[in-house]
Amino acid sequence: MKLQTLVLNTLMATSISLLPSTGSASVSLFQKIGGPTFELDYGSAGIATVTARFIGPFGIETPDVVGNNVTGLDFDYQLSGDGTNLMEIQYRLTNVSASSSFNLGFIVKVDPDGNGLFSFDRGEATIGSVAMGEATRWEIDSAAGNINPNIVASGSLDNTNNCTVECDLSYALQWSLGILDPGKVAIIRIGLSDNGQSLSSNFLNAISVDNGEKLTLSGVAAVVPLPSALPLLFSGLVGIGWLGRRKA
Repeated sequence: MKLQTLVLNTLMATSISLLPSTGSASVSLFQKIGGPTFELDYGSAGIATVTARFIGPFGIETPDVVGNNVTGLDFDYQLSGDGTNLMEIQYRLTNVSASSSFNLGFIVKVDPDGNGLFSFDRGEATIGSVAMGEATRWEIDSAAGNINPNIVASGSLDNTNNCTVECDLSYALQWSLGILDPGKVAIIRIGLSDNGQSLSSNFLNAISVDNGEKLTLSGVAAVVPLPSALPLLFSGLVGIGWLGRRKA
């Protein structure tokens, strides 16, 4: 319990310490598609799509889009920093069943276009040792590469950058969250920045070949108990209301 509390407090402190500075450019939500899928503007001419999947709830091994109905698994999300240089999406997956538990994985994939649709980018990966809360796997690939089969079919990213020079890239981060027991919640914080800020020491960059616009993808995660007061505590710290839809 003490370790879980320490992890949660660390995540909260990071939220406060990494408040971004504002500038002429920003990362802004302009459309939500189907709840957990987002369209973003970033920099001066960037567009990105963000999609999240979970892996392995209650015996289901193949990834499923977050937000699809799974009995016993509750989903919501929260946005902060909209219109600044570092926007955060906080996903929450809660085991609301009475007795079931399962190994839970989570993948977030971003499709950036640094100068509008069908732009060419190059990818950069800054990946070191995997500390507590860091993503366990990652991938940068072209639209013609194997990132989508790796996500949808196998649920395992391959830890490679296949777009070091120029391609229409996608990139993704993956977490292995372990057992999600009844009454516990997995909190995954995703950072998207147009000026290089990150939520963790491991992160991925997509850089436009055309104009140098950059979108940094980072994130941290933890599994913690869910006291009845915790949602109010998070809401007060971040300063915005819940935007997510909850599942029965």
